[in-house]
Amino acid sequence: MHGLVQDLRFSFRVLSRHRGFTATSILVLALGIGINAGIFTLINSLLLRPRVSSGAPGTIVGVHSLERAESGNSRAFSYPNFEDIRAARGPFTHLAAHNMALAGVTEGETTRRAMIDIVSANYFDTLGVALARGRSFTAAEERPGAPAAVAIASYSEWARTGFADDVLGRTTLLNGREYTIVGVAPRGFGGPTVIMEPDYYVPLSAHDLIEWDLMSGTKKTLDRRDYHRLLLIGRLPPGMSIEAADREMASIARRMEEAYPAENARQELIVRPLSRLNISTSPSDDRQLYGPVALLQGLGGVVLLISCLNLANMMLAHGVSRSKEMAIRQAIGGGRARLVRQLVTEGFLLAAAGGVVGLAAAYLGTAVLLGSLTRVMPIRIALEPVLDVRVVLATIAFAALATVTFGLWPAVRLSRTDTIRALNDQTAGMGGARRWFSTANLLVTAQMALSLALLILSALFVRAAARGAEANPGFALDRTVHAEVDPALVGMDETKGREVRRQLLERLRATPGVEAATTASIIPFGEVSITRRVQGDGPRLRGNEPGATGKLVGAHYYIVGADYFRTLGIELLGGREFTVADELPSRGAVRVIIDEPLAKRLFPGENPMGRRLQFGADDDGAASERPMEIVGLVAPTRHDMFEREPEPHIYVASGQVYVSTMHLHVRAAQGTAPASLIDTVRAEIRTAAPALPVFAVTTLEAHRDRSIPLWFLRTAARLFVILGAAAAFLAVVGLYGVKSYIVSRRTREFGVRQALGATPPDLVRQVLREGLPLTAGGLALGLGLGALLGRVLSVVLYQVSPFDVVSFAAASAVLVAAAFLAAWVPAQRAGRIEPMAAMRDR
Repeated sequence: MHGLVQDLRFSFRVLSRHRGFTATSILVLALGIGINAGIFTLINSLLLRPRVSSGAPGTIVGVHSLERAESGNSRAFSYPNFEDIRAARGPFTHLAAHNMALAGVTEGETTRRAMIDIVSANYFDTLGVALARGRSFTAAEERPGAPAAVAIASYSEWARTGFADDVLGRTTLLNGREYTIVGVAPRGFGGPTVIMEPDYYVPLSAHDLIEWDLMSGTKKTLDRRDYHRLLLIGRLPPGMSIEAADREMASIARRMEEAYPAENARQELIVRPLSRLNISTSPSDDRQLYGPVALLQGLGGVVLLISCLNLANMMLAHGVSRSKEMAIRQAIGGGRARLVRQLVTEGFLLAAAGGVVGLAAAYLGTAVLLGSLTRVMPIRIALEPVLDVRVVLATIAFAALATVTFGLWPAVRLSRTDTIRALNDQTAGMGGARRWFSTANLLVTAQMALSLALLILSALFVRAAARGAEANPGFALDRTVHAEVDPALVGMDETKGREVRRQLLERLRATPGVEAATTASIIPFGEVSITRRVQGDGPRLRGNEPGATGKLVGAHYYIVGADYFRTLGIELLGGREFTVADELPSRGAVRVIIDEPLAKRLFPGENPMGRRLQFGADDDGAASERPMEIVGLVAPTRHDMFEREPEPHIYVASGQVYVSTMHLHVRAAQGTAPASLIDTVRAEIRTAAPALPVFAVTTLEAHRDRSIPLWFLRTAARLFVILGAAAAFLAVVGLYGVKSYIVSRRTREFGVRQALGATPPDLVRQVLREGLPLTAGGLALGLGLGALLGRVLSVVLYQVSPFDVVSFAAASAVLVAAAFLAAWVPAQRAGRIEPMAAMRDR
């Protein structure tokens, strides 16, 4: 221990004397360790950090209902089915149900949108969570239709009140209705997912008042067995396997099918580990993320490796300048093992300092990244950068790995110092034979190759983000203003909501500078996507019936107003547009417009005009039992940016089906800038309905630019640019260090060359020429590695080839320019050497 303390003290003194070397080394290591610590912080938040729980025994699982057919489609549960499964007990010690929905929270004169989790009475017990304040819901408050206006606030909502002591008993307005707060959820609790945190929890008795108001467009109630809206979460007893639980669930499924064949035919009940990231009726496995996060951490490891290779070169060069010190220590009895330990200790101090700086940078960088996600999400993001034990231990591991990688081998190499040569101070002579495959050159070539590979990935993602921003979705973006409102969030029923919509459209259509105005239930590139299965005329099919495959087609489901296609510039291929008359409620067949992809799937080679459509037999959405008549055919559009080909769409006239959510689209007349209409649209909404909450008024282009898919592309581009820039910087520093060291070692040689007639420009060209093999070798290896990585990540490259010539050329040009600059400075120093001074240099 005494020897270790001595080594630490001596290492600290040595590093303090060489402040330039120390600062550069810490910066290099902070880049490598910080990037890896930041990536691991994200991985920890997503996959490793335990859910908030009281530590109750057993395993939390998701319960899923799948069709026993080739399609294997999944569905949610009805409340009666949930009650039957809970009463049967089956493999569970606890079984809970919930459904998430967006609602309006009114505070004073303003209304904001909030995420509400509608839960069963035993929801918190099932997840093993103890409330921070108050009580959970009772069984009586859970029953559908019960007059239980109670709510549990999230910890973040409580924090917004300043942790008020009287939070219990306070009231809050949700969708214009008053709810009394009876509890507060624990800090960091987001339910089954670690990504989002609901603002409030309400009992299932409030389901029809909140979830229906939002998007469903149907007047079915939760107590109906054919109304599937609930997700189930169960707790298995300790020691029970998934396979054993599935066997018990199969028995329950058979009994339910026998009791209620119309609703439960050919349904298979299974349990699966509860996903941390996804809330869905389909079983999802978080292991699907293992590959991407391992790849991302691996790319961070590449930057750390470049840092270590760089620092190994620096340690070698720095060690050569201390060769006389090493020789004296050996001459007075210092063994090689002691010298190695001393040099490794110095490396450890550098790595520790780099780790501290890197950890701080990782925390700040992760916070900025998650903050950018918060700005594009309509819900509260629960993810936060936490420097817990796992992150700190991982950072220590990165620092220890760096110490071994860059410190041990140079230490062993330097401990073999030629004592006689070092004591004679023969360190600045003719430089000896120049070897292209020297250790320093190989290290620099490896750094440049790895850096080029990361630069290529950066260029590919930058190109993908640019393509995403310029993508043609099949509709016009340039002259349209978008606004989102929702009358239900302030308690308006269907009658009032329809009247508000009528007044808004009348005012907007009469506004100077407006060419057209319309509404839609959802918006492309938005957070909500609704798909319903459609079939032709004939007996209604269920997805799990034999022969249904190919006859039931999933289509994006839009409810739109008059002039929707003219407003968005979608080409009408046949039939007619919806008119103002179609915005009024009517009986009989539902008038619909379909797009070309749906027509080709349902009526290949036929004219679809006037044909009848219907929803599948297991569809429980709006107008599910009414026949539909096709009155128009339109060109294909993309609802999601990542669609390889446009998917089928079905558009229903807004008079046939009511949903409260309204996406207003206002098309500016020729010569009118859409941005100039933003204040006008906002003012017209305030005039028509002063209490109506307005969540967004922006151009359609700005909406696309703030969409989550484009955020993903741009964030990936930024991350890879950071990785590539850091790697390129480290490679340039490494090349600069090697060339500077070589120039300093060959001072006498350059002096002799000048004495024999060489000019300074000759020496500059010589040094630059000697750097060409390093650059060429790095380019050759880097291009191959970049092509390999691009192929691996091609799935998430939006409309960009993994072998994109522009990206490869741009990355190569950046690296070549940086390498030239790194070699130019030492070359200029070589050209300024004074011959007489160099000849006297020993």
